[in-house]
Amino acid sequence: MKKYILFVAPFIFCVDVIAQSTLGYDPKILLVTAHPDDDALVSATVWKTTQLLGGQVDLALLTNGEGGYKYSTMGNYFYGLELDKENIGREYLPTIRKKELIAGGDIVGISDYFFFDQQDFYFTLDVEETLSSSSSSKRSSSISASISSSSSTTSSSAFSLAADLRTDRSSPSAWIKRDLV
Repeated sequence: MKKYILFVAPFIFCVDVIAQSTLGYDPKILLVTAHPDDDALVSATVWKTTQLLGGQVDLALLTNGEGGYKYSTMGNYFYGLELDKENIGREYLPTIRKKELIAGGDIVGISDYFFFDQQDFYFTLDVEETLSSSSSSKRSSSISASISSSSSTTSSSAFSLAADLRTDRSSPSAWIKRDLV
């Protein structure tokens, strides 16, 4: 097994050197997603960018993801909460999903997080309904304010969550459950 590991490490280093010399720069990417699990669609690309190309990937998350409470039945068993009930799901899912996002991001190499904390209402195909909602003007002004007030590094809530995760190396399920109690 040790021979295999020793063989892989030089290979990854060689790929990194070749990739950087080919590109001539370290890529920097801002990944913008609507929901906390949307980044999973490009996780292999994020990993390759951060690990093989030596680049930096930051993530901007628009909503809290609590609108998916109807699809959280599996979480009921894992977290011991009835997350598929609207009032419980909307209360606990934003925290759970952010922490899950950071745990996954730590694996693939996401550097910074920008949380816009917009409410995730519900799924609809009606664009007019979304645009005419009473809070859409509040959402857009809130997003603008968040963008203008963000520093070039990370927002304080994201920094706090990321710092908690990186200092607490117990299993993700343990710290998510602990924080919910």
